[in-house]
Amino acid sequence: MLYLLKSEDVRDFLVEKFNYFFDGLKTTVYSNKPVSMKYRGAFKLQRRDKGKLIYCGDFNKLKIKKIIRNG
Repeated sequence: MLYLLKSEDVRDFLVEKFNYFFDGLKTTVYSNKPVSMKYRGAFKLQRRDKGKLIYCGDFNKLKIKKIIRNG
């Protein structure tokens, strides 16, 4: 699911919806752990704050159908 969020299709939807070009996504994970196993492969850890982790990921050129097909 996280890889789908970084797809070209999602970026195109956001551009159409907000009339603004986005380079990527950023999310906050509330945890006292050093990393989030859920986000670790799909997003890059940008920084750690007390009780939260900030992850970011750039959009890629892949379409949702291709991501699903390739698993």
